[in-house]
Amino acid sequence: MVMHERADGAIHERMGGIAGWLVALLLATLQPALSQDLAWSDVDCSASRLVAADGFRCRATQTYSPGGGSPGAYRFYTATATTGEGTTYLYLMEGVDDRSWVRLSRPLTEQLSQSIPLARAATGWSEVRLHAGSGYALFTGESGERCVGFRKAGPDRGAGHAWAILGIRCAPKGQALDDTDIAAAIESARAK
Repeated sequence: MVMHERADGAIHERMGGIAGWLVALLLATLQPALSQDLAWSDVDCSASRLVAADGFRCRATQTYSPGGGSPGAYRFYTATATTGEGTTYLYLMEGVDDRSWVRLSRPLTEQLSQSIPLARAATGWSEVRLHAGSGYALFTGESGERCVGFRKAGPDRGAGHAWAILGIRCAPKGQALDDTDIAAAIESARAK
């Protein structure tokens, strides 16, 4: 069952060393640009780090190192599908080694709006709620579809997490998402 607890919109993280802070700041600053500057390639979903059912289209970047003295290395993956049951968009941000972590310091709705095309023109964001430790918010998509956006953090690493998944699940236009749909969207978003 989906719990309707109020969350503050950001996952609080313990502070790490200055290197971790700089990597997190760099990623937070560059994340919208990364989707434009990185070379994305179609990949077989079995080669993706995202768990994706049949019918998904999967993409991945090459390994990215932000430079500037940071030893971190990152890779990004997406999995998307549109069916009669709606549209799903998953975005995995992954630190590829123990020196690399993903820090979730921006409010959920801001991060979703800046990172996932389906949320860029979103309106009517709800308060952030929690389900199984993941923050989520409801919104209306650009074409009037009812959607849920969520953020799911992987295991702790450094001053953040080994990976994080941002996800969107939209119902077909004219239909709503119920608590079961929301829980299923969050629970099915997994990294391999």
